Amino acid sequence: MSSSTIAICCSKGNHSQNYLMFLHIIAAITLLSTLELEIATSSSLVIF
Repeated sequence: MSSSTIAICCSKGNHSQNYLMFLHIIAAITLLSTLELEIATSSSLVIF
């Protein structure tokens, strides 16, 4: 997400609500990338 998108999100509506939403998005992305890494390492272990 670009900084302009974040700025638009923060300028609209309730700031704290948007901040929480932003944190949830970051948490989801982090979880997904961690899962992808685990899947990649486990599949590579199976291959080798």
